[in-house]
Amino acid sequence: MSKIKILFLGAYPDIKPLKLDEEVRAIRQKLRMSEHRDTFDWDSAWAVRPDDLLQMLNEHKPHIVHFSGHGSPSGEIILVDENVINGNRNPKPVSPEALRRLFQVVADNVRVVLLNACYSRIQAEAIKDFVDCVIGMNSEIGDQAAIIFASSFYRALGFGRSVKEAFEQGRVALMLEGIPEENTPELLCRSNVDPSRIFLIGAESEFLESPVKIVDATEVSDLPERRIKFGFPVIDFKFQNQSNIAVFLWRFELEVLHLEIDPTPVLEFTGHIVSAKHLGVGAWEGVRGPLMVSVINHGWGTAHNFQAELHERVLDSMFPKPTRQFSGDVESGEKRSIYILTKEMADIKKLHSILNDHNNSWCNETALRIAGVEEPKDLYQFRYSFGIVTWSCIDQTGKRLEGKDSVQFPSHWGTQEFYLTAKGEFVQVFSMLIGGTGKEAGFDSDILYCTLLDTSKEVQRRIYPVSRRIPPRDLDRFHVMVACEKSCYVKLKFRFFIDDFTIESDEYELHIWHPRNYTLLDGYKDGKVIRFDRVLGSHGGTYLTVIDEE
Repeated sequence: MSKIKILFLGAYPDIKPLKLDEEVRAIRQKLRMSEHRDTFDWDSAWAVRPDDLLQMLNEHKPHIVHFSGHGSPSGEIILVDENVINGNRNPKPVSPEALRRLFQVVADNVRVVLLNACYSRIQAEAIKDFVDCVIGMNSEIGDQAAIIFASSFYRALGFGRSVKEAFEQGRVALMLEGIPEENTPELLCRSNVDPSRIFLIGAESEFLESPVKIVDATEVSDLPERRIKFGFPVIDFKFQNQSNIAVFLWRFELEVLHLEIDPTPVLEFTGHIVSAKHLGVGAWEGVRGPLMVSVINHGWGTAHNFQAELHERVLDSMFPKPTRQFSGDVESGEKRSIYILTKEMADIKKLHSILNDHNNSWCNETALRIAGVEEPKDLYQFRYSFGIVTWSCIDQTGKRLEGKDSVQFPSHWGTQEFYLTAKGEFVQVFSMLIGGTGKEAGFDSDILYCTLLDTSKEVQRRIYPVSRRIPPRDLDRFHVMVACEKSCYVKLKFRFFIDDFTIESDEYELHIWHPRNYTLLDGYKDGKVIRFDRVLGSHGGTYLTVIDEE
């Protein structure tokens, strides 16, 4: 059986003496008289200074942290100042927020914290999000009451009782001794933690070997068998129940070890016709005028020294190179016009030569009328885009990036066509008639758990209640999506709570891609359980659609 490590931290400056030595003696005596006395390891530190907290937690990695000392009505615990003046140990207050951050970054194996100090409930409230169970005092507590409560609490743990039972036994011990302070200690728990299910030792201990194993956990971007493509990284977990009884997975935790925003520029190029004149022929409409090409930086960092040049067979011949070049910075989230090609810039003679060799006999009469020309030979059609932009830039880390991207047509529901006329004008012809939406694909239900990380925090721990029954000798499979509001690099791991056992995953290093102006989070909320019962096609791919949220 694994050892349960208790770290005792004692501190009282030269203000009011406390009976800390008597408290330690009473606790250790009760543990020695318990059924599982050999299960506990005891470490202690005295005259604790602020830096000692980091040192002790990193060094010992305890399961139980016990602080005994003074507390202030404002919720501070009082440690010892490292500067000794005239031989006196001066007090050093530690705020609730400081203690909260401490347990956020070095909680590790800590399952229980006992703050045996006056007014320590405020501290308990501050750290309960990062520790399963925390005990604090809601007012002043006398020395004798503190000793009796703590020693009775540990005795109950030593006999294999749950944290809840041990807490109640501590309160009962005060009542039996006639000390009217049984309502001073309070037990606070992390969200969705049931202290009656937390056993540190004994037959139901979470430190015994779990009958459930993670047999596979793979990062996936899609599920080909279900025709689903995810917008964020998804971990595909498979569990094996090796026991002869059913078990229940009732909670999982996601611990972020490191999160860093990805500053890489994400560039998109679009073109549209700039015109004050709107033309219409029947069900068709159109505009005529110069072509404006714009770049949008969807990334979370600036594209410094951005250099771009437009390439397209006809445009290369018609427009001088300087009119198809751009240089400058593009800020995160910025949309900039980088080219405006007008008929005054065009070499019409070269265009006529190109059009004579261009077969446009299939051009419809509506396009001719909107374009203001008489014959198809007077039009050049752009088939798939306005050309290719070759570009380069420097990101905010100093890394050089380069690429080639198409200048996309503007988005439009319906049919649209783009032309260049013999007069050097660009024309957009479009119809608002929209075809059928098609049928949605259906398949058997499955589950996706959504998690949404806070990109303002480099480290964090998030907790999610679940309810999954794993039959005896059977497998269970589900997916966990890790999403963010911004693109980032993240290192994380998972903990799964199955009955009274805890199992931990390997560490994962993920790249979460979520540029500005994108809507990948639509339908996803932190902690939501999604059944993917159907999907909808979008841009040639098939994406997850939220049908049922639990």
